Amino acid sequence: MKAVSPERENVRVRPRLPAPRRHRLLLAVLLAAVALRVLTVMGYPPVVWFEDSFDYVGVAERPQPYEVRPSGYPLLLWLLRPLHSFAAVTILQHLMGLATGVTIYALVRRRAAGARPGWAVLAAAPVLLDAYQIFFEHTVLSDVPFTFLVVTAVAVVLWTPGITPGRAATAGLLL
Repeated sequence: MKAVSPERENVRVRPRLPAPRRHRLLLAVLLAAVALRVLTVMGYPPVVWFEDSFDYVGVAERPQPYEVRPSGYPLLLWLLRPLHSFAAVTILQHLMGLATGVTIYALVRRRAAGARPGWAVLAAAPVLLDAYQIFFEHTVLSDVPFTFLVVTAVAVVLWTPGITPGRAATAGLLL
């Protein structure tokens, strides 16, 4: 039998709550965020068009380097082409918006371990609940995938205090 030091006997260990209870505030905000996105998809045409949208779709239809717009977003559109649906593009972008919010929450919870969970939810709420964010998720524009990739790259770099070459390379590929 191991001897327990007197200091260890008085340490009170709080039992870990099950994941749904630990993250109940996030789950409530996430439920509202999903509801807003479902209403948006059901209430509006499959996609909102801007002048830039036509450029992105044109490059996706005729893959070629484009001197003004980035090529990554037309590549995403080209990959989604077999689905024959711009609704699929917006649904994917809505999922990216939700994933961005959850990533922000997870990163704040991990790096600010002493902070209350409400602070992490507060950090993620603008991405999850902002009307402009939801609007941009419903457009054929590169804003949402760009935000998703940048936030994911930052999370990869900041997940732990030190950076390894593998994590740096992953972040670089995401960027």
